[in-house]
Amino acid sequence: MEFDVILHHVLYLKPYSNSRNNELRANINNSEWRLLQPDIQLSSEHDYFLESYKDLIDEILTYGDPHNNDGNSTRNELEALHSLKLATLVANSSERDYTGMVILRPDLLYHDEINVTLLRWAMFNGVIVTPGWQTYGALNDRFSFGAWEPMLQMGLRFNKILEFCRTTQSPWHAETFVQWLIYKVPQSNFPAHQHAHAPVHCHTTLRATRIRTHGPIKEDFTMNSGEFMEC
Repeated sequence: MEFDVILHHVLYLKPYSNSRNNELRANINNSEWRLLQPDIQLSSEHDYFLESYKDLIDEILTYGDPHNNDGNSTRNELEALHSLKLATLVANSSERDYTGMVILRPDLLYHDEINVTLLRWAMFNGVIVTPGWQTYGALNDRFSFGAWEPMLQMGLRFNKILEFCRTTQSPWHAETFVQWLIYKVPQSNFPAHQHAHAPVHCHTTLRATRIRTHGPIKEDFTMNSGEFMEC
């Protein structure tokens, strides 16, 4: 399977801190992205994002702070989705005729190989695949893969965050937002399924652990049988 690696990363020119995750004044290696050997590499500065999107961030936080840490974690999550958006825009403007997309966070340790058979099935059936663990009653937003057109909406979901808050009148929560995007957003925003028997979304058991700046954090990979939707 031919693929391109398109990477956008954030430059931290000052030490990084997030007390919620016990990360305190960590110096970020801004050259580690080279290990991924991307075909296309983009970057932007952390402070530039905060300044450029201050009004949007402030309005989103008026609906509440689900992490209760003065919006710090929410700002980081918003910046991550903005980063994803920039990479996705580059992919969408490419002359390559992509049939699928895999969205992977580079701060994760992946414990399992991607099921290429499942990826091909998802691409053929117009499906989005997400992890089946840590769903928090919604959909895990850690990574995803599937058909190009629905995955394009996943890659550009930064554009829908404020609409989510205004529509639901609730704080922006990453997992709830992904579920809303796939199941609640008017289906005109998503292409018609190539096959009527296929779901719009299903789960994978593929596992990945977040790596914090001060070391790995143990994840709970328990699969909730009541929420798990097998592909």
